[in-house]
Amino acid sequence: RGQTKDQGFQNRRQLIKILPLYTTASVRVGATEYFLAASEKTFKQILAVDPKNERVHYYLARLYLRWKKYDLAQQHIQTYLGFDLSKIHRGYALSIQGKIYSRLGKWSEAEKAYRASYKATKKSSAKALANKAAEKAKAQ
Repeated sequence: RGQTKDQGFQNRRQLIKILPLYTTASVRVGATEYFLAASEKTFKQILAVDPKNERVHYYLARLYLRWKKYDLAQQHIQTYLGFDLSKIHRGYALSIQGKIYSRLGKWSEAEKAYRASYKATKKSSAKALANKAAEKAKAQ
């Protein structure tokens, strides 16, 4: 923000030169739409070499959630949750899982994921999302 398109590309080019491959791809997930397809390709290349790369599964879940490819997002977040994660990382992943369930209209599952996320992170936003999902589950 506050940069021209060319300045943004210049900054990203500098990052790409100094960061390892997977880190560059993860930066792209949070970046503009221009880089999302490149990120997916990079992540798939990394998984071909290292299928147990935790962070790549996490970032692919986020990427597919953004693209509304919920089955793929769920697959990667489940794989990520299968790793030995710290409490906080598990909580963040459960929040992503809650978003996936919410977007699919699976409100009971979303509530469970958000409550587990709140338990791990103590973030009030997870608690609020759990309450919202619970209301929607009751309305179904």
